[in-house]
Amino acid sequence: MLVVGDPDRDDLFDAVGRATTRLGKEVNVHVVTAAAWAKPKGAFLSAVKANPLAIVPLDSPLLGEAS
Repeated sequence: MLVVGDPDRDDLFDAVGRATTRLGKEVNVHVVTAAAWAKPKGAFLSAVKANPLAIVPLDSPLLGEAS
């Protein structure tokens, strides 16, 4: 999971936990600043930006029920 911005860490890790449960697989999270996303300097962010993305808000029902 790539997160752009400065999310509340508790909300973020709750969402990661829900996604892990829902998918049945470990979900790794990578947080980057908006500036780093806007002008990526590394291969990882450049590769991610070059491919289709799915935007899922941290409070999305797609991640399952919040506890």
